[in-house]
Amino acid sequence: MLSSFSTINSIAKFKPSTAVVPTQSWGSAFTGSIYASQAGYYAFATLTQTIGTSAFTIEFWMYTNTNAVCGIFGLSAYDSNSTTNGRLTCFYNFPGITGRLMIQTSYNANLMIVSNSIPQGQWVHVAIVRDSSNVVKVYVNGVASTYTATSNTFPSATWNYNFNNGRISLFRDYYDLNQEYFTSRLTGFAISKSAWYSSNFTPNTNKLNNDSSKILLLNPASGSVLTDSSSSANTFTNTSLTFDTGHP
Repeated sequence: MLSSFSTINSIAKFKPSTAVVPTQSWGSAFTGSIYASQAGYYAFATLTQTIGTSAFTIEFWMYTNTNAVCGIFGLSAYDSNSTTNGRLTCFYNFPGITGRLMIQTSYNANLMIVSNSIPQGQWVHVAIVRDSSNVVKVYVNGVASTYTATSNTFPSATWNYNFNNGRISLFRDYYDLNQEYFTSRLTGFAISKSAWYSSNFTPNTNKLNNDSSKILLLNPASGSVLTDSSSSANTFTNTSLTFDTGHP
């Protein structure tokens, strides 16, 4: 009996632990947004964690009335080598292309139009998602993009890029180049190392809570417009961005 108990007890001691799978949740209502009132206002940081080759979700709320060429955000630098550092730069508007989101994924790559028309004068939720098979979808207000053109492969793109450079800019297209600025508002900007959306959804208009997948989470508040609420606690250098009470 003692031998049997000892055997069972030994097996129990070596029972594999169960991994904790993160879940995405939302908390209280937004109180405001990050605002760039004119060109030249932006922020940048070097993230302590990078996306790398992981599945990911980059999501945010945007509010704009501009038809100017804009860089909403940029991961990595202008001169990154496309074979070792994937670049992920998101634009709104471009010469001859008004009211659509475009993405560039590597150095000197062509811009891909990844959305239908983005409504102006209202809050719009955007989610860029890469799953574990490198399939990418872009959701606007929870609806997957159906825009297709000969210059891109959406809505069934695959990106196997290693986004291993943590340099990020907000309200500007590149970390290290003064070029296109987003003179508008952003809130709820989050980067997660998890593919949170796989089909159409209704965006939650409250603040995202932190979880173990988050490597950046910006829920702006008065006095803490660029405070990162993720566990990474990244620090931004702010060039004149301010807090605005507008929010979804």
